[in-house]
Amino acid sequence: MLNTEHNSLRWYQGITRYQWLVLIIASLGWIFDVFEGQIFVASMRDAMPNLLGVSADHAQVRGWND
Repeated sequence: MLNTEHNSLRWYQGITRYQWLVLIIASLGWIFDVFEGQIFVASMRDAMPNLLGVSADHAQVRGWND
């Protein structure tokens, strides 16, 4: 027999404090991962010539700037 009181709970009412904490930490990790990727894209044009050891107008770098 099903517990009718349990069935009337909203989806978030059965979640423990520890589960909320894990969800928040996982979400923050995902957010910072996306943020890190965006920083790389934003700084790629300036960083690639230095990383490759070539000038900014070198053919290898021009492919990144398109």
